[in-house]
Amino acid sequence: PMVLTGDMNTYINSNELRYMMGMGLASANDIADVTEKLPEIDFIMVSEDCFDVSYARVCDETILGAVPSDHPATYAEFKLEIPEGGIDHDFREPLPVFPDDWLDVERDEDDQFGDINLAPPISARLSE
Repeated sequence: PMVLTGDMNTYINSNELRYMMGMGLASANDIADVTEKLPEIDFIMVSEDCFDVSYARVCDETILGAVPSDHPATYAEFKLEIPEGGIDHDFREPLPVFPDDWLDVERDEDDQFGDINLAPPISARLSE
């Protein structure tokens, strides 16, 4: 079973998320029994066959009149449910090998988020 969360800064139809979905992950919002608002760039991804997602939403509350980040976070309630026949994921496939310089990108002087925020999209890395 796998849960992947984070400030992904990508859209649901991006190559990065489609790659994850091809590995058996699903957006909690897509499989939740109840959802409120759809996330735009941040997602909670879960192994679709191992989790029952009861509720998912985008948190758009403010704290002292301001949002706590540069964009709203996502929230989900779920429980682990191992399928009766066990788990059938094959994670033995080799991961892509990235060149040593794949993170070498030009930095915008106004950027405050660091190198990982500037990583090229996976589609660009995989085509090399």
